[in-house]
Amino acid sequence: MNSFKEALRKIYLSYLNDNVDHSELNAATQSYKKLLFDWYSNHFSNELDPENLASEYGTAISSLGAASCIEDGYRTRQFIRGISKALDQKLTYKGPIHVVYAGTGPFANLLLPIFQEYAQFDIHYTLVEINPPSFTILKRLMEEFNQSEFEIKLKLADASKLKIPFDERPDIIISETMQAGLRAEPQVAILQNLIPQAKNNAFIIPQNIKLSLGLIAQPKASNLTQQEVVYREYPVFETINFSSTVDSFSSVHTQIQEKDLLINSCLALLTEIRVFEDELIQMNQSGLTVPLKLMDLPDEQATNYSIISRYQLKPKPELIIKMM
Repeated sequence: MNSFKEALRKIYLSYLNDNVDHSELNAATQSYKKLLFDWYSNHFSNELDPENLASEYGTAISSLGAASCIEDGYRTRQFIRGISKALDQKLTYKGPIHVVYAGTGPFANLLLPIFQEYAQFDIHYTLVEINPPSFTILKRLMEEFNQSEFEIKLKLADASKLKIPFDERPDIIISETMQAGLRAEPQVAILQNLIPQAKNNAFIIPQNIKLSLGLIAQPKASNLTQQEVVYREYPVFETINFSSTVDSFSSVHTQIQEKDLLINSCLALLTEIRVFEDELIQMNQSGLTVPLKLMDLPDEQATNYSIISRYQLKPKPELIIKMM
């Protein structure tokens, strides 16, 4: 396990490099994936479970799916950097720090390299996972990794319903249980449940997830690429200011004027993530922020478009969009 921890430290330091060198980032990401998948194959004879788990407020992805999120290197980098900055700020206050990480997957990969970097501080971690196969793996990993060095509690629970003891109210909440467009997974429901149970000055990671309707100038092709340009955005939903008491949210009326349309305009759903302060994940920097094409807006029939959008949690989390 010492060599495992040494490898984690190299990966952590690589992610902390302020300059994004894509070859270095890819190398660190591949090293991280290999480290965890090799550990798994040395401890378990079966393949990672590919079955998703349905919950009341969305789909909890499988052990295989959660483990494969490591491959999204920029996402992993930004979250690890953001969490480190949040911890650094909290360490300027007196008293222990309580961290709740909801939706850990089998490896708790957004915190795993961080544990040993902050081992000298009084930090208490609660790791929450709903998927039993993932929890089994997480428990085995933490038993081997944590030799009484770290204050880590494990909970097999639905984080959208978890009740936190008053004396364990979190200073930091971490949850990355989302897809682009905040579709399918329970990110919003989890935050709705956990934020009211946190301390008043708690940090939420990610700090904000913004959904926008975007006008994109695209060539005559069906797929969106990094070369296509978003030339106008219409924000429709942000997690930083949602209500914690409802299953659906207020409708937003977006009016797109004929004068704003370009030839081959496309309407897309855009996702932008502020992980923590200046640690952002912008369009196409991650699988979490890939634009989702909604419809072409034909230039030969240029007209005004009126759109009503509303985020819902049930029957499945997603932004409902209707053309009026």
